Amino acid sequence: MKQTLSHFGIGASEIAAVCGLNPFASPWDVYLVKTGQAASFEGNDLTEWGHRLEPAIRQAYADATGSAIHVPTESMFHPETKWARATPDGIVLDGERWLHLVQCKNVGEWPGKAWSDAPPAYVQLQEQWELYVTGLDRADVAALIGGNDFRVYTVHRDDKMIADLVTIAEAFWRRVETRTPPPIDESEACKRHFEGKLRKSATELAADAELEAQIAEWRRLHAEHKRIEKQIDRLKNAVRAAMADAQADRIRSSIGTPYLQQRAGGVTTNWRLIAELLGSTKCDPEEFKALVAANSEQKPASLTLVPPRDWSKETA
Repeated sequence: MKQTLSHFGIGASEIAAVCGLNPFASPWDVYLVKTGQAASFEGNDLTEWGHRLEPAIRQAYADATGSAIHVPTESMFHPETKWARATPDGIVLDGERWLHLVQCKNVGEWPGKAWSDAPPAYVQLQEQWELYVTGLDRADVAALIGGNDFRVYTVHRDDKMIADLVTIAEAFWRRVETRTPPPIDESEACKRHFEGKLRKSATELAADAELEAQIAEWRRLHAEHKRIEKQIDRLKNAVRAAMADAQADRIRSSIGTPYLQQRAGGVTTNWRLIAELLGSTKCDPEEFKALVAANSEQKPASLTLVPPRDWSKETA
């Protein structure tokens, strides 16, 4: 397999996966690419549109802040930790002096629910890694949510978190160098790796006590999973039956509407519940639009800019 830059070092987009905190990738995904056992991720429709919209998001940030932004074209490496690398989306300049980083994110409406108060953990870890590599103290994350909601979040350097990331990454990189796989986990990458090694033969594996215990636990959890699935299906059908008897296409709870969720930042629409309760029943499109409008917050059209901390007021 041809070696590319993605095989060398740990990049900012990979650090959260290395830590097991990326919902879209696992340590196994990174390990298999680094050791040449799997191809690098070539992207999909989401990443393609992320690349297409990155310049527009960066320009929106520049327009809103009046910043001059340098766009690196190559990866940067930490001066001492040679395998730590990052390619920031932008570096805000004051003349030739670097001020802080800019990260551009194109986020769908559904994933955007996780961006209410701050960027998700995997994004913040990415920024901490970029701050480590570049030596800067601040990164602004410019996010376009759902195609029309532009927000800017500020992530400040956290040296304790960076130290933890470096410790975890060092241990992981030693695994790559010594070809020592990560612990077995539930990821699809781990499954594909071992399934690819299975061969049809007449050979039998004699189970030891540990393997017998694992198989027994697998059977127990599988049976429990099936039982819970049946309970869920039964409850869904009970709700459908009640709605059918009442000739209703929605439910209003006696203790409050189930279409809303109370969160720290206010009340937001519980879209998953709407989809579950209305997705399998007949609902007039205009009535559904009215329901959505009645339970949706009006979003401000103006930019939401989180100002950086005033470091001059910090106390020791």
